[in-house]
Amino acid sequence: MSDETPRVLQTAGGSDRPDWPAIESAIRQLATNYALGTDAIGRDEPEVGRALYHQTFTPDADISISGNPDTQRTGPDEWVGFVEG
Repeated sequence: MSDETPRVLQTAGGSDRPDWPAIESAIRQLATNYALGTDAIGRDEPEVGRALYHQTFTPDADISISGNPDTQRTGPDEWVGFVEG
């Protein structure tokens, strides 16, 4: 049995890329911005949510709820309208 750390545990994502921690952090921030934006819209602060969605999605992003093509919207502004209901 080896005393070495298993290779998969050497970096957070199991990647050998030296920039992986920054990439992983940016991905986590996208998820956080999305959640905070959705919460803001739920609190009736749609402009706060819109600003966070603009930090999360490109203007031409196709956004939908998985498995439901009727929810497809393009870009953060259309998604704000969908989330507002």
